[in-house]
Amino acid sequence: MTTIATADFPRVALGCMYYGTRIDQPTAFRLLDMFRDAGETLLDTSNNYAFWEDGSRGGASESLMGRWLAQPGRRAGMRVATKVGARPLQPGGGFETAEGLSASSVRLAVEESLDRLQLESIDLYYAHIDDRTVPLEETLGVFADLIAEGKIQAIGASNMRASRLREALDISARQGIPAYSVLQQRHSLLLPIPGSDFDVQEPTTPELLDLLAEEQVALLAYSPLLEGGLVTPDRPLPANYDSGENQQRRQAIASCANELNIPMSRLALAVLIEQHVTPLLGASTPEQLADSLAARDVRVGESLVWEPSPHRDLEPIPWPAGTA
Repeated sequence: MTTIATADFPRVALGCMYYGTRIDQPTAFRLLDMFRDAGETLLDTSNNYAFWEDGSRGGASESLMGRWLAQPGRRAGMRVATKVGARPLQPGGGFETAEGLSASSVRLAVEESLDRLQLESIDLYYAHIDDRTVPLEETLGVFADLIAEGKIQAIGASNMRASRLREALDISARQGIPAYSVLQQRHSLLLPIPGSDFDVQEPTTPELLDLLAEEQVALLAYSPLLEGGLVTPDRPLPANYDSGENQQRRQAIASCANELNIPMSRLALAVLIEQHVTPLLGASTPEQLADSLAARDVRVGESLVWEPSPHRDLEPIPWPAGTA
């Protein structure tokens, strides 16, 4: 069983989805250096990034990160997270051809990811999308074996509904094997309209947030700014979020940001950080990354009046012992 150290889960993570595709190597290396120099540690990628950009099966992001990590002094202190389960089985395929989360698929994928990342062990390994064709016991079992073998250090889930996460946590408890300690999910200061369709992505719900708080599972939020829609008041909200309540919430964020004389994006990230939610920073330029990192220094306090919030405060989750 993996033991727990005292270091808290990072306040922010760097999303590396488009490294090697939309973002070229010199720019990516500069962003990675900036993030590390700012004292942050968690780098996030996946074995399927970004297959939809170049008609491949993915792997470009992991490969680029591997080249950066291989440089002298780069690996020390950094924690690398990657994912398995959503990589197409052939070039040009989509999620309908995803590799899935069977024991054999996971074992093959982890070796390929280790090779691309040029690592001996992955600090955090996610089940990328829920695979209902494979028993949860099988996936959790192979993850436990990989932890015992030292190939991964901790496990997380992504795009998983509350009922399935509850089932997975119960299985781990019954069998005495490592459990999901992090959930990476679509999450922002706005909840989507009930019944919204995000394809393979899953947003947080009040039920899920309650479960995370109860079980002390960390929440890592992807798309925390709704691809810019949350922080651009002069354009409509994304269709899945375009409700009167959410429009009012966005206006409240705009008013508070104006009061504090900071960008809306910085304030929105700062609120998540204060809620012990780790936002995934998706910057593609040094300027964007600098602004996002500045959110760590914003103290919202009572500045933002927030009527009944669906969010739950989560205690910081520690990292397993033995990580970098």
